[in-house]
Amino acid sequence: MSLGDEIRSDLDKLVGTPWSIREGRVVPGTDDVKLFSNDAVKLDAVYLYADLLGSTKLARNFRPETTGKVIRASLRAASKIIKAQGGKSEATTATVPWASSSVTPRTPPQPKRPFRSTGR
Repeated sequence: MSLGDEIRSDLDKLVGTPWSIREGRVVPGTDDVKLFSNDAVKLDAVYLYADLLGSTKLARNFRPETTGKVIRASLRAASKIIKAQGGKSEATTATVPWASSSVTPRTPPQPKRPFRSTGR
């Protein structure tokens, strides 16, 4: 069987098989996720994606150690802000209580000064 046939076969199985869904309260760990399975965990969660402006240029123009220090400092600052707002941060994932429907909603904190568009 060619690689293309194998991929098409896998996709047919994935799309054609119903999901086995269970309710959960914790994001599954890496070891709990099965790549070739239709098992799923349904939970209230928020995923925050934040890109560090200029990170590609940073990685291209500086040594890996310098790039790593800047990125780590950025993640540390973001983690401290999340924790200061009552959220939880683990490695590169974080949860913020006011962003989840599983807690009593409250208004997100407003910045002390307005954000300005960079025009991009």
